[in-house]
Amino acid sequence: MGSTPKAPNPYDQAAADQSASLYSGAASSIINNANETNPYGSVNYKNIGYETLYDAKGNKTYVPRYQRNVTLSPDQQRLLGYQTMAQGNAGRAAVTASGQLEKQFQTPLNTTGLAAWQHAARPGAVRQDQAPTDRRAVEEAMLSRYRENAGKQASAEDAQLAARGLSPGSSQYGSVADTRARALTDASNQAYLASGEESRAAQNAYNQAGLQRYQMGSDWASSENNLRQGQLQERMALRNQLPNEIAALMSQSQVTVPQFQPFSRQGINAAQPGAYMDSAYQNQLQASNAQLSGLFGLGTAAVGGMFGPGGWFGR
Repeated sequence: MGSTPKAPNPYDQAAADQSASLYSGAASSIINNANETNPYGSVNYKNIGYETLYDAKGNKTYVPRYQRNVTLSPDQQRLLGYQTMAQGNAGRAAVTASGQLEKQFQTPLNTTGLAAWQHAARPGAVRQDQAPTDRRAVEEAMLSRYRENAGKQASAEDAQLAARGLSPGSSQYGSVADTRARALTDASNQAYLASGEESRAAQNAYNQAGLQRYQMGSDWASSENNLRQGQLQERMALRNQLPNEIAALMSQSQVTVPQFQPFSRQGINAAQPGAYMDSAYQNQLQASNAQLSGLFGLGTAAVGGMFGPGGWFGR
């Protein structure tokens, strides 16, 4: 009777698979991470030791540990040195400037010494018959010349009438007086009408001049207020100049975190002892069943031969 093969130890299988996977991963890492060189520098990988791990059976295994070295070209290294020096200088300058902040902010921001706010005078009311530009004054001014000339003419006429023996109260004198009265009335009417036009023209001229004065005042006030705003903005700019300079210096002196290409990793598949144990058990079970089935078949055949036609009990 042949012996049934013994199923392999699942832990031996797991350890073997782990060893193969570890070798494959280590070899792949070496192949996939080639050293590089370009005009800006180089990247090199170096084995710097091993890390200890344990396989499925508890035995020690050693995993290689690599170091990635980045080396700049001489020109790039010199530029990096300049950049580092500049950032260091900027950082020291920021520290020096920040020491002045406390003193600067001890004095609150105020508007002392700035130009005062200005406003234009409001436009005056429309002028209505005032001073020498009112209608009555214009009318009187126009009639004063007429009265002066008419008075001289009346004195001359009176002298002529007196020389002719005509005195006030006579019919001929009354005719002359009536003519003088009508002339005065006509002159008064004309002066009245003309005074209206003259008064309106004077009023318009006065109002226009007033508006011009208001516009000039408004422009002046606006200019003064712009000056004040400019002074305030300048004062605020001077107050903010130091903090802005410090912020700018600090932005130039920030630490640069090195950036490198990621290491190409090779995954290692973990062994599954449970699967190996189950597989070994199934193999043993199938072998045992097969053996039992064979023995049972032999026994059945023997019994059938004994009781069959040619058997011992069938004779």
